[in-house]
Amino acid sequence: SYCAQRVAALSANPNDTQKMLTQAQQAAAKATQELFDEAVQLQQAGKYDDALTKYMQIWAANQTDANTAYAIGTAQ
Repeated sequence: SYCAQRVAALSANPNDTQKMLTQAQQAAAKATQELFDEAVQLQQAGKYDDALTKYMQIWAANQTDANTAYAIGTAQ
């Protein structure tokens, strides 16, 4: 079962934890991913200013995300 697998994994490596998210956190993560995907599509279409606007929205919510920081650099 899944529980037995997790117990075995944690027994082998106690640092192998999985963070549980609330429904609100899951919804926020999904919305952020959708916004990021939209920004990537805009950037690929050559709409750099629009993509940068979306990347900056993501950055405003989480200024520690390396993927967003990199994306901002590539859209400028």
